[in-house]
Amino acid sequence: VHFTFETGDERFKALEDGVFVGAGRRVPPPRKPKPDAVAAKKSHTAARPADHPISLLTVKPARAFQKHNCFLLHADAQTSRPSLDHIAGQLEPFHLQQYGTETAEIGELKRRLGWSGASEVGKFYDHAGSDTWYDFVYGQHGGKTKGKAKNEVANMVCGETHGDVAIIRSGPAGFYTPETFTKSALVNALEFYKTHSRDAVFSERERNRFGKRTGFDLSGVQTFDATNWKFWN
Repeated sequence: VHFTFETGDERFKALEDGVFVGAGRRVPPPRKPKPDAVAAKKSHTAARPADHPISLLTVKPARAFQKHNCFLLHADAQTSRPSLDHIAGQLEPFHLQQYGTETAEIGELKRRLGWSGASEVGKFYDHAGSDTWYDFVYGQHGGKTKGKAKNEVANMVCGETHGDVAIIRSGPAGFYTPETFTKSALVNALEFYKTHSRDAVFSERERNRFGKRTGFDLSGVQTFDATNWKFWN
């Protein structure tokens, strides 16, 4: 990256003539270009409109931090390495073009993945304490997964599951749900359930959300699921 300093002060002339690289390391100024090269540069600068955009280097984020609205969690057929030891390797970005309604999402999963049928197989809250949205899991109908490998990772958050599943973000009506998320965030959420009970976490988050909306104190309620409740302001 090349930095140019224009100070207008003779005391800092060395800054204008110097070239800086890395974390502030200074290197000797470059040789002065020949007069004809200087003239050519001035001519090009003058011809460029004042508002001409300057091209900047675009750096793509690492794959783990790229956002998508759906991820496939593949059933791991390996036996030499426990599935729960390499969760990230079983996740694949799968951008849904028809995200937003269950009917459209199921139709796209069937069409693109060759599933004969799909339905909800589970949902779970993340590792960071969110209580207004959750990760929603689609899977194939039970009879259609016969003979498919058990999905050990999905088992932690959905109960016994076979075959691949698709994970999106969803939530109760009336609450904001972030549409896209990163692979890293999903890995962290799934890792969380290695040491936490999905049912206990789900009940706790549901109590929190319901209590915030209604003002009711549900701290003594052990099991609570308000995902199908409707609220009126």
